[in-house]
Amino acid sequence: MGKHDILENKSLKALILARAHGLQADRYQKYHFQIGVPIVIITTISGTSAFATLTSYGNAYPVIAVIAGTLSMVAAVLAGLQTFFDFSGKATKLATATNELSMLAGGHPTDEQIAAATRNAPRVPLSIQQTASKQIETELGAVHGRGVMNLVVNKANGSPPLRTATGSRA
Repeated sequence: MGKHDILENKSLKALILARAHGLQADRYQKYHFQIGVPIVIITTISGTSAFATLTSYGNAYPVIAVIAGTLSMVAAVLAGLQTFFDFSGKATKLATATNELSMLAGGHPTDEQIAAATRNAPRVPLSIQQTASKQIETELGAVHGRGVMNLVVNKANGSPPLRTATGSRA
């Protein structure tokens, strides 16, 4: 394997990692909305129900007060989970890493540059890296009329395995 092949592999590695970080960012953004939208709906319903319990209508139907209290607790738990997991913040860090890796993929990145681009991003699971690798392989194979080695799965060619977002070897 010549020097050009090694540089091409590092560019491909950066491209695959950029795609993987983008996929994971999309996933976290989806989680953020899956928790955030119910929070808005539940707090709106429980707030409206709370006003209903303050009127004579609420006194006639105490079940409304119980439902309002339960919805308020569910909304508080969901809001706490959303804050704890910080999916939006993680998605932003992953998107930043995606942009940096995409720029690196256009040149001749070093392992140190790739590691630096992913240092502050959350870890991307190996399954997401493999999905990204397969997508890139399909796209590049269609363009070049040949297969592209899967750097995540195929380590037999001597290329180093991909680094995860935390910098550890996958």
